[in-house]
Amino acid sequence: MRPPRSDVLWFGAPADDEVARETRQRDLRLVPGEDAGECAAFFARAAVFAAAPGREDELAEAIAANGPRFLDLGLDLQGTAEDDASLERLLDHLRDRGFPLDAITMRSAPEAYRLAEDAARHQPGDAPNGLAVAMPMLRKGEPPSPQDILLLSRAFANCSELSLLSLAGGLSDARVFAVYASLLGSYPGVRSQPLFAKIDRIDKIVREFENYRNFATPYIPFGLRPNVREIVKGNGRAVLVGDFVDKSEPLGELVRREVAAGAIDALFNETLAGWTDQAYARDPEVGSVARALERSFVCRPTDFKSDYATMLERSAPPMNVWSSLTAVTGSFRTGPAHGDLHAENVRVRSGRAILIDLASVCPAAPITTDVASLEIALAFEPHPETKPSEFADPAWRAEVERLYRTEAFVHAPGPSVTDEGLSWMTGAVRQLRRIGLATQSAPGEYRTVVASLLLRRCQWMGLTACDRYRRAVGYLIAASLAEAKGI
Repeated sequence: MRPPRSDVLWFGAPADDEVARETRQRDLRLVPGEDAGECAAFFARAAVFAAAPGREDELAEAIAANGPRFLDLGLDLQGTAEDDASLERLLDHLRDRGFPLDAITMRSAPEAYRLAEDAARHQPGDAPNGLAVAMPMLRKGEPPSPQDILLLSRAFANCSELSLLSLAGGLSDARVFAVYASLLGSYPGVRSQPLFAKIDRIDKIVREFENYRNFATPYIPFGLRPNVREIVKGNGRAVLVGDFVDKSEPLGELVRREVAAGAIDALFNETLAGWTDQAYARDPEVGSVARALERSFVCRPTDFKSDYATMLERSAPPMNVWSSLTAVTGSFRTGPAHGDLHAENVRVRSGRAILIDLASVCPAAPITTDVASLEIALAFEPHPETKPSEFADPAWRAEVERLYRTEAFVHAPGPSVTDEGLSWMTGAVRQLRRIGLATQSAPGEYRTVVASLLLRRCQWMGLTACDRYRRAVGYLIAASLAEAKGI
């Protein structure tokens, strides 16, 4: 019995008898690519491009024309040439056409069994389901691209229809959807539990998949994390599929209703406790906590934008502020950290805090990182009630300057004494500040981490006038905290 998708499309110089025999022995079938129809790739698991001497340019054109679509359909791409010189000419032609060389395995004079064995071992996954491609429904947000739809149709090939709900994303090119699927031929029924699908660059999706396996499954309790199922790879992009946290809402919505205190405690005392506990299995480090953030790639000082130093009022250049922060030394503990913890990366259901989006997990960052990251996100990121085009916000600025005074990192700041509709923000910052100060290993650690992460927000230019203003205020606060002595 042939394996599913058992065809090997062959382009260029004809395959010799030995290659054909090795292919048949693995229950695969060679199909001349030039004569194959439009749908041939749906039944194939691999495509081989064999360069004939003097015709490398022609073959490179065939690879560039067919390769992206074949990759999106899950095929393994292989290129061969008779000798090294011919292979190098083929590679040069591919470079000229901008084809990614890491997407195709290239060999000169390979042994006959090698091409067939690689094709047999490759797992192309399911072919796209025509109904899933033709009938997606988008409930809100920008529609997915044709490539994204193709990847989704491969990931959900056992479905007749997908209903997609766009979920909030960050500054990257990732697209995240809640997926409500109608199953094909399922005995119990057609409506499955909702799933999530995240589409991004292949390297980022693979890294996030590994993060779930390495950092979520062993350390975060079942039910407090999504469980990932599979990756489907395409031309430069891939889709990650996992269980969606249904009947939940983002932590930020609870914070703005001032009912999030229990969920915030649950996040750090239950959901992330397994990560924090790892820090106590070894001795504290002694040195610069800001440098530890740089080593864990949470902060990238070379990316700090100097525009923020003069956007509101002239302040020290970013590298001067960073130098002051790195000069602060003391003891601190490190463990796994989310690396990009904000209110949209925590879903709350029945009071339980469920962590999502593990694309930026750091194996060893200061354990105050996630507390500070969430605090800053709630205080400085624009929320739904802010006006994107409005640059200045005096009431908000006055309150965050009070919350981020140097003395507020000795004892948590007091409640707000003004009625400006910011009590939800103040309450969340006060709660997280108490957690951060209780977590630090030495005085000044949490203040330094907060200042460093405020600088981290200045690695990007804001998308709106409101966003740029808040990042600029954060920069001034970071500079002020960096200048503090003896606290």
